[in-house]
Amino acid sequence: MSCAVVAGAVDLLMCSDDAVGRGGVRFPGWMLPTVVVVLSGVLLLRRRRPRLVFAVQWSWGLVGIVAPHTAPFAGLLVALHAVVARRPWRESVPAAVACAVPFGVATVNAAAVSPDAPAAAAVAATAWAASVVTTVALGRAAHQAARRAALLAELAVREAEAARQAERLRLARELHDAVAHTLSGIVVQAATARVGLPGADPFATLATIESQGVRAMDELGRLVGVLRTAGPVVGDIEALVADAAGAGTPVLLEVVGTPVALDAETGLVAYRIVQEALTNARKHAGPSVPARVECRWGRRELVVVVRSGNPAGPEREDPLPSSGYGLRGLRERVDALGGRFHAGPDGDGYAVRAELPLTSESGQVPV
Repeated sequence: MSCAVVAGAVDLLMCSDDAVGRGGVRFPGWMLPTVVVVLSGVLLLRRRRPRLVFAVQWSWGLVGIVAPHTAPFAGLLVALHAVVARRPWRESVPAAVACAVPFGVATVNAAAVSPDAPAAAAVAATAWAASVVTTVALGRAAHQAARRAALLAELAVREAEAARQAERLRLARELHDAVAHTLSGIVVQAATARVGLPGADPFATLATIESQGVRAMDELGRLVGVLRTAGPVVGDIEALVADAAGAGTPVLLEVVGTPVALDAETGLVAYRIVQEALTNARKHAGPSVPARVECRWGRRELVVVVRSGNPAGPEREDPLPSSGYGLRGLRERVDALGGRFHAGPDGDGYAVRAELPLTSESGQVPV
């Protein structure tokens, strides 16, 4: 609005008190100032309708043809700036060139009343040309700034959407890792009690199912809380192995090297690797098939290996269904950390191996 007010004030100053037009035509003294005020109000529409406002101001710029002592130009320059700032370059250039007509009329009128017509014409033409070039430059700069702002806003929207997608993926992985592991254990325990395997204590099996169900509820509660609490870490692997042993799976844990404190994400990934591998071992090999968990601590990486054997009997003639998301999710987690992941047959069994880099956040503090 301030530009419209300033342009109107300047154009009012450019209205001559001489109300006599070309050919002796006389205008009422209020006529030209009133038109200037009205057209200054039209400038308020320049952001929404820049081409229409420019056309109106350009037409008013030709008033010098009938009123040679009047040379309005400020409103035309403001309208030109709006066109250049908001319209494509292919529309801005013709608008700038079109300004030569009203400014040419003003130049001719200035030369007509000057003792030195050529010099007056040259000065006037240079001034008008400089005004147009400066206006186009400022408008173009505003156009580029607006375009950069729009691109940055679009980029921010895309980044926010990518962050939301990543968060949804992370929650999906957490949900799978937290719940699928426990539910698979419950199903295996229930199947063990149903078929009455030798040496199976039904009361101990029910107690294990109960404890695993409670753990699943705790994990779900943590996820509902948008994972605000700290998740499992590498130090919880020992408890995970103990739970698997309590569920009837013989598991040996071997730690080589000196454990160090890990950042939260690396520790969680190490825990999930062991959790998923032991779950798959119970699901596909059977609850009584032994497994071995190895954590090898090096100076630059932590190597986690989980090996399980093949079933000695027909325990898993009806293997439990698998979604296939577990190992795929682990590979994505490890890749995101810059590590290496492999899962496949290993001799007479199956092995899951992950090499997790120790980041700069990892200190030399025992876990």
